[in-house]
Amino acid sequence: MLEKLTRYHHKQIVNHLASHYVLGLLSARVSARVETLQRNNKPLAQQIRLWQQQLSFFDRQCEALPPESETWQAIEQHISRIKVVKKSTTNTKKFVIVASLVLGLSLIGLFFANLIL
Repeated sequence: MLEKLTRYHHKQIVNHLASHYVLGLLSARVSARVETLQRNNKPLAQQIRLWQQQLSFFDRQCEALPPESETWQAIEQHISRIKVVKKSTTNTKKFVIVASLVLGLSLIGLFFANLIL
């Protein structure tokens, strides 16, 4: 386990993580891990700050561009599809719960009916 933690002190790994973190190339899980690591890993935190400072030039030099209307339409359509999927998933879950209860109660009824007969 100690070997896994010491790898985060290797210069190449620290630089790779910091650069990819600042550029937004890491998955959400790895990005969260880097955020946790940098709290206790000074070299990683310093490298992240260095990358942020080096790239801040582009933030200052580049003018923000508004997204095209097609982009917003695609985003809205995607969000609508997600809402439909979530709603149908919720309805399916409710159906499964109700069906399970009905089946369970039916089995209990059959069990007691067999006891009486």
